[in-house]
Amino acid sequence: MQRLEEAIASGAVVGWGLVGLIVFTPLAFGTVEGWSLALLEWGIVTVALAALAERRLAPTPPTGAPRRTGVEWPLGLSLALVCLQLLPIPAALTARIAPGAHRAHQASVAPPTGGIATAQDFESLRASLDLKPPPSWRPLSVNDGETWTKGRLLATLVLLFLVASSWAATQERALFLVRAILVTGFSVALFGIVQHLTWNGRIYWLRPAPRDTAFGPFVNHNHFAGYVEMVMPLAIVMAFHLVSRRGRRRADGFEGEDEADLAGGSAAFDDSQEAAGRWGQWTLALFAAVVLLGSLVLSGSRGGLLSAVLGGGILFAALWRRIRPRALAWSVAAALPILAALLAAWIGADVLRMGGEEGRSVEREASFHSRWVIWKEVARRLPEAGAAGFGLGTFEESFAPYTPRGTAQRWDRAHNDYLQIAWETGALGALFILWGGLAFGWSYVAPALRGAGHPLDLFRVAVAVSLASLLFHSVVDFNLQIGSNAFLFALLAGLLVALHRVVARDTADKAGTPESGAGQGLRLHVASEPRILGAGEGEEERG
Repeated sequence: MQRLEEAIASGAVVGWGLVGLIVFTPLAFGTVEGWSLALLEWGIVTVALAALAERRLAPTPPTGAPRRTGVEWPLGLSLALVCLQLLPIPAALTARIAPGAHRAHQASVAPPTGGIATAQDFESLRASLDLKPPPSWRPLSVNDGETWTKGRLLATLVLLFLVASSWAATQERALFLVRAILVTGFSVALFGIVQHLTWNGRIYWLRPAPRDTAFGPFVNHNHFAGYVEMVMPLAIVMAFHLVSRRGRRRADGFEGEDEADLAGGSAAFDDSQEAAGRWGQWTLALFAAVVLLGSLVLSGSRGGLLSAVLGGGILFAALWRRIRPRALAWSVAAALPILAALLAAWIGADVLRMGGEEGRSVEREASFHSRWVIWKEVARRLPEAGAAGFGLGTFEESFAPYTPRGTAQRWDRAHNDYLQIAWETGALGALFILWGGLAFGWSYVAPALRGAGHPLDLFRVAVAVSLASLLFHSVVDFNLQIGSNAFLFALLAGLLVALHRVVARDTADKAGTPESGAGQGLRLHVASEPRILGAGEGEEERG
């Protein structure tokens, strides 16, 4: 029992709990099934409880008292809106704040016109023959069971964001999570390539794929691409950091971990050994980036490729003034796509030509034209959603009466996360999400792109670009509704907040502001923490 308390107090339980979820979410078929989503929620709540226990048991909390992130209000109001969708409210109020949902409820008790042709018509007839009058109070959501499921997942992801932003607000812990994400993402990409070479129509060579578009452990290749494109900027930045850190050593005046510690090395090596180790680690990091990009190309996800290109452009533009020598940035920027294309061409040129069985399966997906038709119809019908929407997670049921002719009979997703959020949560939900996004971008993304004086600024840029890449992809797909991708997105958002806090504390220490006391507490605590993945070695000598 004492050893468990010590593990909780040191943060090891929270750290390795997060690592377990990082590994589990992509490997569990992207965490899209009920059992995997339940385990994800259970894991996040368990980690949150361990983080709370750590604050109670640790003699000196590593980051002081919990601080606000600046997005609590929009997140809290979004959750409150979901709760409102689940509460029974008068039909007259529903008609005012969600006219489309009100009509859907009325249709469920009205006799069908034109005969009974579908199961829905039969249910409407059965309800209309019921002698009981329609309820005057009922939940706003057209499918309260689905809204409860999605709302519960949203709440646990918000909890994950808050836990990560607080727990990882030390240099050692933040880099621990970065390494865990990198190793997992590289392993998933490598597995995807191997499975592509030996594809037998089954995921893990055992479970039949419900669709021909599976790639790696994901059922849909677009979701695999969404996951990989969030990991790629971290691998690229790790390579830049490892090769360029020697020229920056002590130049910024910060007295945190030196570059050997950030790489997980030891200060006991001499210059030649350290240089050899640094270039070896750089090669591994660059190889990981090439494998990640190559697997993205092989997946055949056009939206993923476009999002990765846009994110890569932002990444190299932001790193341009931070990398010395600048020729290094040019070389890596030019070499990465060339090496990835050569790898993809060597492994599977048929995917690049969109030919063969792989190409045909991609073409069987919803085309851009059909998606465009749906987007226009959703945008045209948005006034039906009103202020409160049809209910979180109810797009399939609520949009079915508005499906345009000539498209699929049922659309379970809008293939655009922003339109679907506005449809399901109405004007209020869209406003809260926009408010939260702008507040987060102003408080954390903009400073990350501007900062250039701290050793962790490279990683802040990488995390910001990772988030932007998935947001770009969400314009043409629904990656934010995939458990593994939503988990990684929330974790990276919390990690960006944590990195911002580390930089702010170190900057305050350097300037001698009153906040320097927090920095001193940080150093003393890190000196007493157990080492994680080899990070922070040599910290005792500096503590």
